[in-house]
Amino acid sequence: MGFTDGDRQFQVADLGRLTARIAEPDRPDVVVGVRIQRADPLIRTLYARSYRLANRIFFGLRVTDVDCACKLFRRGSLRGLRVESGGAFFSAELLIKLRSAGRSVVEVGVPHYARTVGSPTGARPAVILRAVRDFWNLRLRLWLNSSRAIGRGAPILGDD
Repeated sequence: MGFTDGDRQFQVADLGRLTARIAEPDRPDVVVGVRIQRADPLIRTLYARSYRLANRIFFGLRVTDVDCACKLFRRGSLRGLRVESGGAFFSAELLIKLRSAGRSVVEVGVPHYARTVGSPTGARPAVILRAVRDFWNLRLRLWLNSSRAIGRGAPILGDD
């Protein structure tokens, strides 16, 4: 299973890099893309660096490009996982919960292209505020009751 954005920042052919990596002998559970050279304005790059640092400090998430929209999963790695955020914090929450479930996550470089369709929404105040709210809700819940926090949200797979 996998996903990517539909705004042409990635090419379907580049997903081959992820499928090749997931098929290697160490059989990682999850392969996430890392944008080789971001085709984003400077402000978005600065937001991304700050966000990555916050996720590393508060959750121990050691993924280079949390929001890269190229991700590939073994179906079994998603079993039993639940995610609350439906917004910009979705990818980070998913990766945090995958790690807490003991799933292996590896990274692969993927080319990043300038958006050719759609419009960016990540820098909108409402999007940022929702992500900040979801970030702190998860962080506080993990401090209060880790196992309960991990089990909250909608199942990733419909058959859970």
